[in-house]
Amino acid sequence: MLAKIKELATEVVSLETVDAEKIEVKADEVKLAQESLDNGTIVEAESFEAGQPIFIVNEEERVPLPIGEYEKEGMLLIVTEEGIIAEIKEAVAEEADPEVEAEAEFVTVEDFNKAIDEIKAMLSNDKADLKKVEDDLVLSKENEVKLQKELDEIPDAPTIKNKPKGKVKLNSVPKTSRGRIMEFVINR
Repeated sequence: MLAKIKELATEVVSLETVDAEKIEVKADEVKLAQESLDNGTIVEAESFEAGQPIFIVNEEERVPLPIGEYEKEGMLLIVTEEGIIAEIKEAVAEEADPEVEAEAEFVTVEDFNKAIDEIKAMLSNDKADLKKVEDDLVLSKENEVKLQKELDEIPDAPTIKNKPKGKVKLNSVPKTSRGRIMEFVINR
């Protein structure tokens, strides 16, 4: 039984070394091309063709290129599955319509006058609101003055002294030394 285990172990070890050698050979055979996208990102692929894996190169790390459209030297690189080039085609520059650009740059006199009228309306509404708040403040100030006059007219209440007249004898205080001290303090 021990012999069979040793035999299997040597087979596994020899297979692992053969596989590692094959991987090293394949790594040497594959030459990856690096190119820069228009946004400055460096990407790497075996070849820049549809169906090929593509990666972003960051120092020593390689990350699959996310899904999206990327421009590279007048070409449009389309990635629909993360890290796989779906399509490469010429980037089509959209031609701008000169009339649309002219309209976008300038405001018509009618639009300008409408905007001015809207601003005037907002300001007049704000003035009316401000006038109402101002009136409310004046009324509240008048009310405050009236209340202060009424308070000033109220006579002061007489002060109440809380000192009993004459001696008070407490029946409830026990005749202990403490009770006698309390009675002395109260009657003083």
